[in-house]
Amino acid sequence: HPDQHAACRFPGRTLWAKRHGLWTPASIQCPKLETFRRRIGAQSVSLVFSSYFLNNPSSAFGHTFLRLNREKSELTGERYELLDYGFNYAANMTTSNPILYAWYGIAGGFQGIFTTIPYYYKVREYNDFESRDLWSYDLNLTTEQMEILVAHLWDLGQTSFDYYYLTENCSYHMLTALDVAEPRLKLSDRTAYWVIPSDTLKLVTETPDLSRWPHFRPS
Repeated sequence: HPDQHAACRFPGRTLWAKRHGLWTPASIQCPKLETFRRRIGAQSVSLVFSSYFLNNPSSAFGHTFLRLNREKSELTGERYELLDYGFNYAANMTTSNPILYAWYGIAGGFQGIFTTIPYYYKVREYNDFESRDLWSYDLNLTTEQMEILVAHLWDLGQTSFDYYYLTENCSYHMLTALDVAEPRLKLSDRTAYWVIPSDTLKLVTETPDLSRWPHFRPS
């Protein structure tokens, strides 16, 4: 089946190999991948920070995720961000026992999974249900970098990682995804041992010409 071809399952790796002259796969149709690309319609990307939520220990320091925008920039006209898509990384919680919850979160006992869902679901979850503010930082990525990023997000959507609450968490994996789009950023290499959402914002905003002023959506 064409969707099982390596070029369809791993378009991010395929694109990287082609651009480095390491592999030139034959022309092949990837129906599921093309449907994903059309549905997302990503022209630009924003880093979104959701404020602190003490009722949920995993969000006690906030949360970061990516928003895939259908418009290049708010500067080019009105943006309907609720029609965009959010790319998220979170732990798949398997216990409500507080002791096991803490231990699994620190020791990597939970499975971390990636999801791509309509952005209005994230607004409803954070803004409406949990009364959390959202800050969106538009990132200056080129069309070529966006192509690589979207392909890499498809790769990630088929895999998982051990989730570590203080290190390899949502903030860390958003930085690694941006590093794939533009390796010269080296965002993940510049983190301390502990990575929290505010560190992600600090790295992105302190990187020259990477982000613009944030858009604030109050709870």
